[in-house]
Amino acid sequence: RTLSIQFSPYFLGNFTVASCTIFTIPAGVIIKAGRPSASDGFLNIHGSLISQGTAESPVVFTSYRDASQGGNTNAWDNSTIPTHSDWNRLRFYSGSIATLSNTQILYGNYRSKTTDPDGALLADGATINSTGLTVKWSRATDTAINLQNSSSTFSNCVIMQNYKGIVASNGLLSVSDCLFENNGLQAIYSVGASVILKNNIFKNN
Repeated sequence: RTLSIQFSPYFLGNFTVASCTIFTIPAGVIIKAGRPSASDGFLNIHGSLISQGTAESPVVFTSYRDASQGGNTNAWDNSTIPTHSDWNRLRFYSGSIATLSNTQILYGNYRSKTTDPDGALLADGATINSTGLTVKWSRATDTAINLQNSSSTFSNCVIMQNYKGIVASNGLLSVSDCLFENNGLQAIYSVGASVILKNNIFKNN
């Protein structure tokens, strides 16, 4: 399935990409999430996600309150000021594949309790390939990108104004030419993962 820029912005409830299915998001598409319930806003991927943003027209996942993306489309509470963890996450399950080009993930990682999944982007046993990924303003006490037993490559990314930037447990992680700035606790944390870092910039983490 491929989304159409014609109908952007989209509103994400709880959506699943099944195994053996390819879900494609073209450049310029905006996807907003977080209502009618704050616990809404799951994109669960068991198959493949291809996000085809460009530098000029990124693909954006953001809060339903975010009027800076696609205008004021908030029909629920009239707020145009988004905040940390307004919606849930992109979650990649075992065997899934992500190709993320110039994609922004903003204001994600809603958690109602500490046992809930953690990460605006959460991958377990997945393959993540990203270029130009931006993750900002995820939950103020938790993780922007949570990688478990996954093979992940990030280049030219911006991980900014989160609490934890990338947490990698086991698996493989390669990060190059990325900016990590103002992540309150840490930029990158590894627990048993094989990590390759090259030409990254770290500021105020």
